[in-house]
Amino acid sequence: MREMRPSVVLAGLNESMLRHRREREDEKFCTLAYVLLETCEGDTDRGARITVCRGGHSAPILIRTDGSICQIGHPGRAIGVFDDANLTEQKAHLGPGDALVLYTDGVHEARSPSGAFFGEERLKALLHSCAGLDAQAIADRVENAVCEFQEDGLRDDVAILVVRVPE
Repeated sequence: MREMRPSVVLAGLNESMLRHRREREDEKFCTLAYVLLETCEGDTDRGARITVCRGGHSAPILIRTDGSICQIGHPGRAIGVFDDANLTEQKAHLGPGDALVLYTDGVHEARSPSGAFFGEERLKALLHSCAGLDAQAIADRVENAVCEFQEDGLRDDVAILVVRVPE
């Protein structure tokens, strides 16, 4: 576990889970997004560098200060299922005021009483309106929108992590 590259760490985890699966006939697997965040300590004027590797998990979403958004990270496959999890890295830069939003599938798979999904497009539209908000406000806005959409309480896990570079 001395490795820093997200794809190498996830490849090691995949190998370990596959070995466990074969030895114990265990069908466990996981999806995850691994983000390496590097900053110049004490110098947020230049922002931060991120390296993202996804193992079958929802793509983190980058919110730029101008309100533009983009998904970060190539899909990859669930960890602990395939010998080749297709783990690749994508790098991006977070400038001052930019935010990175990570979330579980309970966000976009939330269902309304009529059975409609909250969906990634609704999430993207919501996040577009969050430009300039602090990390806690972004997370609260997403959580509140998902809860209101479902109306009768959460049916799946909803976890939201927001990292924002100060302006």
